[in-house]
Amino acid sequence: MKKLNYILFFIFIHTGVFYGQVGVGTTSPRAALEVSNTTGGGVLVPKYALSGSNDTSTVSNPNGFSLEVGTLVYNTTQVTGTNALAEGFVFWSGSSWTHIVPSTQLMMRRFTAGGIGGNGTVFNFPSESFNNISGASYSGTSITLPTGLYKVSSELRLNSNNTVDWQARLNGVAINGSIVGSTNPTTFNTNASEVQQLAIFEITAATGTLDFIVTGGVGASTLTNQCYVLIEKIN
Repeated sequence: MKKLNYILFFIFIHTGVFYGQVGVGTTSPRAALEVSNTTGGGVLVPKYALSGSNDTSTVSNPNGFSLEVGTLVYNTTQVTGTNALAEGFVFWSGSSWTHIVPSTQLMMRRFTAGGIGGNGTVFNFPSESFNNISGASYSGTSITLPTGLYKVSSELRLNSNNTVDWQARLNGVAINGSIVGSTNPTTFNTNASEVQQLAIFEITAATGTLDFIVTGGVGASTLTNQCYVLIEKIN
């Protein structure tokens, strides 16, 4: 009986070791894992030079499976372009590397054509001035954006005495609750938009496409490089 009790005690102790709380530098861990140090040390996570937000080869799952959601590393290099990624702590979201503490991510684009069409015209801002939004890209008349919360504002400057109203669309649908932009000069002068287009929206899928549509007016000539869209990724 004593021998059986000893065996049960031994199993209990080892079960606690393998499945209980783990403490590094402490004998009283207050969570599943606690790392403690009184000599000024810290926790150092693996560092990698990722090739972009879509990099699935630099970091691998040691078990041979796909990367686990929540995998945390430190990216040591700044990547620009379509799959832009800033230096810093990033985690794998299941589809891309995402900053654990989001830095300010912006995109600015310009409308460079000499004019804009009338009601029903779908358009965008093809000339890129700046972009550090990881995973954002432009193709045709659409801006592709990754998962996140966004604020988008755009402005048109006319060079003719016409009226143009326009609205932002997400995946081909007008963004609910957005402010419609409107440029309605009353005299034949160079005029800024009377009402700036403004929208706040969230993309919950892997990506979403953003474009703009003229909702009023017969079209007008525009001032080159003075029409723009500013996209801010809030989270």
